[in-house]
Amino acid sequence: MRTVLIDESGDVGLNGVRADPSYGPTQYFTLCAAFIDEDNRQDIEDKIRALGFYNNGIHAKTLNHFEKIHLCRMVSGLPVGLLGIISNKLSLHDYRDDAKKTPTHYYNKCMQYLLERVGDCIEKFNFDPNDVSIVLERREQQ
Repeated sequence: MRTVLIDESGDVGLNGVRADPSYGPTQYFTLCAAFIDEDNRQDIEDKIRALGFYNNGIHAKTLNHFEKIHLCRMVSGLPVGLLGIISNKLSLHDYRDDAKKTPTHYYNKCMQYLLERVGDCIEKFNFDPNDVSIVLERREQQ
């Protein structure tokens, strides 16, 4: 059994976007999928919990630069497959009218792209689709 954990970074706002660093909506929106074989899950979770800064919360907002680097190096050595997309919102000016159709149109479109890549990986690595569970981080929007 494999689990695919999906999380995003950045906000989905397209209005008022300026080149980073700036105030207001961020220039980039990213989605990441982490593939985990459930046989390795406990070991992965134990290693993450052992980080000295784990109890403060592992979120970009709470980690300093060195903690982020340490976390990335540690995760790169774990038996986890990573896949992601990065959307540069400054390149989407012509897309804004479409994106305003629903509050989640842009997010859903980005998620569609990521899930297409997830499906490609499931096929490429011959994972049984019936043995794959996809979990999306809960968002405040519906």
